Amino acid sequence: MASSKKKIFSTMPLIYSIVWIFVWFRVIKPLNIQSSLLFYAILTFFLLSILLQFKRTIGLQKNISHGLWEKISYLSLNLAFWYFIFGLILDLSLLLIFYFTNYTEKSELIQNLHYFVAFLPIFLSLYGYLNVLRGLKTIHLKLNLADHKLLEPLRILQISDLHVGLFIQEKHIKKVQAQIQNLHPDMIVLTGDITDGTVDTFGKYLIPLLNTEPKHGIFFVPGNHEYYWGAQSWINFYKNHNVTCLINEGKCISLNFSDSIWIGGVTDLLAHKFIPNQVCDPEKTISDNMDHYKYKILLSHRPEKFDLAEKLGYDLMLSGHTHGGQFFPFTHLISFFNSYGSGHHLYKKMNLFVSHGAGYWGFPCRIGTRCELTLVEIN
Repeated sequence: MASSKKKIFSTMPLIYSIVWIFVWFRVIKPLNIQSSLLFYAILTFFLLSILLQFKRTIGLQKNISHGLWEKISYLSLNLAFWYFIFGLILDLSLLLIFYFTNYTEKSELIQNLHYFVAFLPIFLSLYGYLNVLRGLKTIHLKLNLADHKLLEPLRILQISDLHVGLFIQEKHIKKVQAQIQNLHPDMIVLTGDITDGTVDTFGKYLIPLLNTEPKHGIFFVPGNHEYYWGAQSWINFYKNHNVTCLINEGKCISLNFSDSIWIGGVTDLLAHKFIPNQVCDPEKTISDNMDHYKYKILLSHRPEKFDLAEKLGYDLMLSGHTHGGQFFPFTHLISFFNSYGSGHHLYKKMNLFVSHGAGYWGFPCRIGTRCELTLVEIN
């Protein structure tokens, strides 16, 4: 497990350094900053950002809690992404200007473009941060059973990709708790990436959330970030707080004297790289008499196994992982990577819902998406 985690993190500083070097020479340096104080302040930020990323990969990342330096590290990572994207667009624009116009006559335009690209990432980061501060929205998904009816409607609250960690802690979790109290779900399902750190550091923040007592309980499946930070420790933590962990398995839930449903859950697609005996396997989640149950639900952090889930007879699959792209341009690119990467879809006879997530990864920033909870009402 440690070697897999080390491999994932080890390439980040190198990529990150290359990005910042590109940004420095293609975006910042051409600004010809006159103030030496401002120049060295920006240079210090660049070097500090690179050093902080190296710090995160030499074993200190396991101690992440709420330190200022770690927050600066994530902010710089967010800015590095924007600067890199718009730096490439700037270079393409300069090539077109050079090819189609008199380059020397456009010097003022070129300088203005550099200033525009220099300030745009800061504006976008601020806008994305303010969008996060808007709080959670609730997606209401109403599903009607065609062949048979439940005696009572079933309300399932999906919480996915909460990413309790460096930025998301007690304040955000209180907002989730408030929504739970308003929505009165019969069941809560946690579809992975609930945390972004170790149990010892962040487990305490989840306890109030897990102390809610929906009528039919709380269910959990791990996502890739649980495996990054010790999935078995998190599984044990949830079990100790009366949460049902579905690790390639399923369970019957009796709703009343005549209605029962089946809920299955799988591990993440990367699980076997950390825990070899936890290979994602939806076939292990089914029972011999699946037709006996009025409704079958599969929890899977990633939506990729939707076709197999439908073949196995599931009526509903709840997933997350994609964050809906989280911010531009990924909000538009997500459909190219996964045809069912966001929102509600009907695949043959099975409903699939992919949540944008109740939190966010990295620096607080969402553009084109919102933090969300999903209330599924089965009638």
